[in-house]
Amino acid sequence: MWFRKKHVPLQTVMNDFTAELAKLHQLSGADFSRQVERIALRKEFHPLETDENIFSVGGEKSDDYQNLLTAARKAVEFGYNVYMLPNPKETRTADFIFLKKGIYRAYDLT
Repeated sequence: MWFRKKHVPLQTVMNDFTAELAKLHQLSGADFSRQVERIALRKEFHPLETDENIFSVGGEKSDDYQNLLTAARKAVEFGYNVYMLPNPKETRTADFIFLKKGIYRAYDLT
């Protein structure tokens, strides 16, 4: 039997994404690492048209996007896949998740 996926409003998806990012502040050690990986594996990430090893969920219009993109490209030169994280207004988050050899790491430029 064929089932159609239930449509989920974008705002609901982003609220869930924000909640997942906020959990990082409460976790440490292996739990933190698992949460970073869980975030990077979310279906909202899509590769950039210009850079197949850089993934984004949007935010291309933010003021610091070009600086973040430059940093992400530098990380790609060193063999990383880069997930650019959104910065919801109510939650302070890292700027990136870097993936290399199966290891996920959160990284902030500041």
